Amino acid sequence: MNIEETESAIPNIECSRDMSKTSQAKFNRALRNAIYGTFTEFIHAETIVHMMRKRCPNLLVDRDIEAVRKKSEVEGNIKASEELLARLARCDNWFSRLIDCLMDDEVKQSHVAKILLKIQAELLQEPEKVTFSILLYAISYM
Repeated sequence: MNIEETESAIPNIECSRDMSKTSQAKFNRALRNAIYGTFTEFIHAETIVHMMRKRCPNLLVDRDIEAVRKKSEVEGNIKASEELLARLARCDNWFSRLIDCLMDDEVKQSHVAKILLKIQAELLQEPEKVTFSILLYAISYM
């Protein structure tokens, strides 16, 4: 084997990382869309923002928190929940952190966390939407 053949046989790690990020982004979008109805129906946005700030201080920035609060004041909780979900879904490990907040005794929404986890599990079982790398990623945060 010459040098050119050896180099072409080595997988492009950057490409693999990009594919993983792309796959994860697709899964996050699918998960966000799948939990949308339950999230906007049951979540009190300002309570979750308060708990996120307390439990995960680096997850949402001040601009995110202020945007959710303004939506709540001007347009109500459903619009604020939509805003919160859109902003959370852009963050790393957002779903596991959301579940942690919902399970907190102070929030008292463990029943909602269980529904969201069930939705996630159902989404993971749809093979056309889930690749092996997404499955491994999701399982590591369950």
